[in-house]
Amino acid sequence: MAEDMEARRAACERRLDAFGDRIAALQSSIRASARQELEAGPEHPRPSMAEDMEAQRAALERRFAASRDRFASFKSSITRSGAHQVLSRVEDLAFIRVAEDLAGLKKKLLGLESDLGQALSLNFRRQLECERLRESISAEDAEREQLIGQLTDQVDRRGRCATVISNALEAVQALETKADEDDTWRTDIQKALRWYQEFLGFQVITGGEGLKFVFDKVDLQSPEKEFSVSLKIDNDRYILLQCSPAVEDSEELMKDLNLSNNLAKFARIIRQRFQAAALAGDLPASPTVCSDASALPISSPVIKSVDSRSKNDRDRSNPQSKNMKPLLPAKRQASALSAASPSSVRRSPRFVGKDVVQNLSRSHQHKTGR
Repeated sequence: MAEDMEARRAACERRLDAFGDRIAALQSSIRASARQELEAGPEHPRPSMAEDMEAQRAALERRFAASRDRFASFKSSITRSGAHQVLSRVEDLAFIRVAEDLAGLKKKLLGLESDLGQALSLNFRRQLECERLRESISAEDAEREQLIGQLTDQVDRRGRCATVISNALEAVQALETKADEDDTWRTDIQKALRWYQEFLGFQVITGGEGLKFVFDKVDLQSPEKEFSVSLKIDNDRYILLQCSPAVEDSEELMKDLNLSNNLAKFARIIRQRFQAAALAGDLPASPTVCSDASALPISSPVIKSVDSRSKNDRDRSNPQSKNMKPLLPAKRQASALSAASPSSVRRSPRFVGKDVVQNLSRSHQHKTGR
């Protein structure tokens, strides 16, 4: 009987050890489940750990109930066999062992619940951090899109600015080219006028009431003697203000000038008339003023004086000319073909003066060559 009871007690101890091993395995399972839930994060939710623990607790209680039932049956069998004292001792030992194991399990359960609370708190903080990261990523994406839009606008603006700068540079280059051409033209005109003034004694003076042509080196006896003719524009026609000395057919010359609008031809004919009068010695004492010349309507631009040295000479000879205006009206100088079309397009004053000089130059070259 004693051996049988000892064997049964050993069996109970083995069962209690197995029960403790199961509790340890349950604890490991709970910790593994908590670790998996923390690693999975909020995107992969798992079953609640509290529910798992409740299920495990219910299973343990069922096992405890089964063990108590088996122990009660074992106790009743021992009582029937007459070993009440041994059974009481075994029962006390088993109760103490079970109480100790239960206390340990409760302590472990409290530790697991504390770990679960910490894990849930950590998971909550991680969820908040993930939410903040999502918001930060969204804000960064929006800012990136905005910066991309601004960069595109800046690239477009740079292209437009480059186009504007290129056009401006082309315009500046064109203006510089034109300015160089104008400087070259002015230089040529100054050279031509100096040549005319030096060799032919020809000056163009603008000021006062109109345009004045001054000729010297006409009279071989008195090369320094000046011959002049003054014109003005009135109602789109040339009017002879003064001719010193007077020439024949001045009215016919004015009619031809208003018909042909060829100022160079008029200046050339006037010089020839002055030369003829000087050779013939038929020079009247007083100048002739003619203001009743026939005229045809024609457009009239404004021309400037093109000979600075001539202007200085004129200023020295006539102090009152310092108060004259620099710009005076004068008719445009057209080509020979423009005589048939008085309504042709008006030309720039610089071309008028240029045509005068060129025509006079060609006339002189033709005359000297002949």
